[in-house]
Amino acid sequence: IYFLFCLDACIALLGEHPIAEGSHKVEITCKTPKKCKDGISNGSDFGYGLTHRVLYLLLSRFARGCSVFSLKEDKFKLDKYCMRAFNEAQFIAGQGYKKPDLMMEQIVICTLIGHAQFLQVDWIKHFLTYQTSSGCFTDDSSLLGVNELPMVEVPGDDWTLSNNVIMNGACNGHTTAVASAMLASVLRYILEHNNSSTT
Repeated sequence: IYFLFCLDACIALLGEHPIAEGSHKVEITCKTPKKCKDGISNGSDFGYGLTHRVLYLLLSRFARGCSVFSLKEDKFKLDKYCMRAFNEAQFIAGQGYKKPDLMMEQIVICTLIGHAQFLQVDWIKHFLTYQTSSGCFTDDSSLLGVNELPMVEVPGDDWTLSNNVIMNGACNGHTTAVASAMLASVLRYILEHNNSSTT
């Protein structure tokens, strides 16, 4: 947890880094503190720690236009970490999908850079079962089918939710975000591959 906290602090610090203009012409290195570089190189090889290492490298490249180490080394690390994440995703699937939020995060982050092996049909179908009747997603399968949208009568035509924050626990904001991004990744893959076969 300490490592994840430090890496999240590094991600927040990266947000303060200026966007590198013209970085497509010349390689620009991010001003990355040594502690953050060490976390990227030697951090956790599983779980959210691993996905946040990938996320940091992606954000430096695509959101700030710079590399942490070098373009070549960053790409090498991204591919290596996504291979580890894929192995972990296979393990999670084989153990009954007990970490759906993490697995969807792995799918999203690594498919962003072309790791289509994460788009396993049986995985995607399984995660669709975590969608609640209100359209959001939960990582707690015991809450599926629960009426998560109790309405409170108010005067006039307005309505409010009695539990506006998480709809009786059946709507997890992070899980909904990664599930939506996962579905966007699937759609992107389908569109890119259907368009390339017709042109």
